[in-house]
Amino acid sequence: MKFGDYLATHAIPEWRSAYLDYEGIKEILEEIEEYFPEQQQQPNQPPLSEAMRVQRRSLRAYKIERTEQGRRVTELISTDIRRINDFFNQQLTTAKERLQQLQASLVELQNLQSGRANPTVTPAGARPGPLGLGRRVVRVLGNLSLFSERERKETAVRQAFLEYYRNLDLIRAYLQLNETGFRKILKKFKKVTGIDRSDLWQQVLNLSVEANQALLDLIGRTEHTFIQQLCNGDRRAAMRQLRVPENRFEEMDWRTLFAGASLGVFIVSILIISTAVGLSSITRNPNLFPMFRMMRGLLTPVLFSGLVGINMYIWSKYNINFPFIFELDLRSRFRPTDLFCISGFLGLVWCACTLMYIFQGILIIIPSPYPPLLFICTMFAVLFVPLNIFREGRIWLLRTIGRCLLAPFFRVTFSDFWFTDQLTSMSIFLLDFEYAICYLAIDQYRTVPQCYSVRTGIRPLISAWPFVIRILQCFRRYFKDSLHDTHAVRVSNLWNAGKYFTGIVVITFSSLSAGFKEVAATPYDTTNFFMIAFWALAAVINTSYSVWWDVVKDWGLFSATTSWPYLRPKLTYSPMVYYVCLVLNAILRLAWTISLSVGFFEIWFSDGLILILMVVELIRRCLWNFFRLEHQHLTNCENFLAVRNIPLPFEYLPSQEMEFGTFERQEALKEERELAEGTVRNTLSPAEEETDEIQGRTVPGTAV
Repeated sequence: MKFGDYLATHAIPEWRSAYLDYEGIKEILEEIEEYFPEQQQQPNQPPLSEAMRVQRRSLRAYKIERTEQGRRVTELISTDIRRINDFFNQQLTTAKERLQQLQASLVELQNLQSGRANPTVTPAGARPGPLGLGRRVVRVLGNLSLFSERERKETAVRQAFLEYYRNLDLIRAYLQLNETGFRKILKKFKKVTGIDRSDLWQQVLNLSVEANQALLDLIGRTEHTFIQQLCNGDRRAAMRQLRVPENRFEEMDWRTLFAGASLGVFIVSILIISTAVGLSSITRNPNLFPMFRMMRGLLTPVLFSGLVGINMYIWSKYNINFPFIFELDLRSRFRPTDLFCISGFLGLVWCACTLMYIFQGILIIIPSPYPPLLFICTMFAVLFVPLNIFREGRIWLLRTIGRCLLAPFFRVTFSDFWFTDQLTSMSIFLLDFEYAICYLAIDQYRTVPQCYSVRTGIRPLISAWPFVIRILQCFRRYFKDSLHDTHAVRVSNLWNAGKYFTGIVVITFSSLSAGFKEVAATPYDTTNFFMIAFWALAAVINTSYSVWWDVVKDWGLFSATTSWPYLRPKLTYSPMVYYVCLVLNAILRLAWTISLSVGFFEIWFSDGLILILMVVELIRRCLWNFFRLEHQHLTNCENFLAVRNIPLPFEYLPSQEMEFGTFERQEALKEERELAEGTVRNTLSPAEEETDEIQGRTVPGTAV
């Protein structure tokens, strides 16, 4: 692999603009090589002497050095050396300040255990004034927790240390890759021009020694603190937690094999189901439509998990750092094949349940109408099974669902509002899931079915529930989370809430129209006509509002300064992909607005139309995810955000700072007491420590 491709693959995506401009310098060198080709020895000419060849190379180097391209290459290399060194110093300064905060939090944890308070830090959130409703709720929930206050705060500090150590690893990788880039580009510069710029390489080496010494000292202090304070001196256990495993590409594993096999079985099963429904007598079964409605909605988790797996695969291919955006733990990476496995397994169970119902006269395994209940139990078993199978993804999903349910009381993260946006596309799944529970529990025993009626108000509330959560999240971001942002950013949260409010208006008018239709003497009286007219107006407003917000706000398109009309300066995918998806999003948005209401209207064979609209909306949401994550990733790149800044349970008072060296002095006194008592724990022999150091990070090599 050429180094240019290697650099593009292994560079930290959020810091890409801070790396050596290897490709730019290489293009200039190629221009020099084209304008000043080396003279080749002709076959009929006598061989030149060594002195003549040296003279020719010196003359060519003299000419190149005085050209604009030659001076430009030297200036670019010198500028990149200074720029990379400045970026490293900035990151190092921030890292030192963060380490001081982490050490102060550890001191406060020790004081908390011994019952003493440290005046340099205060508990996070302990500000003057009465507690708000959200803090009171959080405090009550915290008091009901099985963990002590110190354990909760120690967990927060531990997570902050792990993320901080990953930041140091990224800085080290950044230095090493740039050092390799400078070495290769200077070597190529000498090969093409014949000019020896050993002074630039010496400048790189001088900066390498200083940078590596400062970084290694910081890494050593971090490891020592984490080992002694949070792992009781167990170095092996500490390094197992600190180090992020390499993201090795596996060409074939059991996940890929299972996902491919289940996809093939699922497609064949769908063909069998379609053929069996058309040829069998099941269409005359009185509970066909209830079964169709239940199994239709339960197909959503199968399709959604597979489509999100496709999203993750494309994001990985284009170096979009979705684990960082979704706050996933890189030490137990959740891969796209994991979602494909979940989708394949649920798809097989869904097909099995459907075939049980179709061939219920032959396969007397689960009597009708209980196959949907089997799938629901399987779905919850996959989510809550206490096994170490896809554990990271399941914990992330449960945590995100909990934060969405308590939207006003917690800080809204990207994962929270992204998942709630996915729920707004699953209104059909939520309605059909409610119908399945109602039918299995009550409606199958009634003479007159009532679960599909809107007069109770339950179905409209369930359909509007994701929109209400999204509005509450927008209010939370406006009143609480974005106080330090600009006025325009804060107000945009209110405009975003207005978009979701128009969706609630669409649901309201469609529900009212359906309710009037159920009680009216004639299907289309005057009142119902006005309700349909108001619904149509609300649908047009909601569709226009949503399309504009998707394109301008969520995707960041329609920028004024761009070479591609209606797009943005930085593009990850092909420009034609954006144009095609712009048109598809506008068309499919209208279909999504109709899907919010067609189930209430009962028109145009609503059950079959809703199935088509459900699949179309899931595909549209999959396309939306591509560009939404891309825009968020580009925003992180502009701000050089590559690691999370995990809030600490303690924070500095503005007027006080920890005296430098306080933590180190306390550590030295503690070690002296442990040595005197003979309680220092050492789990590695000297040979094992040396092996561990070589396999780890202690010998990272030189860097800028």
